[in-house]
Amino acid sequence: MLIQITYVLNGVTKTETVDALKLADTKLALPSNVPIAGRNRQNMGQASLGYVQDCIAAAIAHPEVPSGSIDVPLLESKLATIMEMDDVLAVLEPLYTETLNCRRLHGQDIMNACNEIKRSFEYNANNKAEYKATADKLKQRYARARKEETQAAKEAKAAKAAAEKAAKEVQNGVPVA
Repeated sequence: MLIQITYVLNGVTKTETVDALKLADTKLALPSNVPIAGRNRQNMGQASLGYVQDCIAAAIAHPEVPSGSIDVPLLESKLATIMEMDDVLAVLEPLYTETLNCRRLHGQDIMNACNEIKRSFEYNANNKAEYKATADKLKQRYARARKEETQAAKEAKAAKAAAEKAAKEVQNGVPVA
């Protein structure tokens, strides 16, 4: 059996980590359920930083040029907030990715081992009748598990994919539709 990873997360470490992340969430106090801008709005990616800084500097140097509806101090504040958020994301993104990858590797190890167990019971059921019921049960359960992707799981997968796509588009400065 191929083991891809040998990491163990104990309950205490998990609890401390979850509590720390909840505390960070509380401290950040981010607004929730805020809609992402539509087609008429352009997102700012990392490549746009210089452009944005130049625009703000030009507006400060020549306040008579931008329309009166543009609040330059608010833009400065928003830019500072984005830069602070980038520092937070620089920690969160790799943590999320590493945690997800570790979970996936553990899941792959478990599934590989369980499939080997199922195959062993199927093979041995040919020679010993006492293993047939277990082999049949594992075979049926495996087939049912492959078909049982619930609607909630499908929705969670779709939401995750949409969030990852939106995050990547925001990071790359691509407008989110």
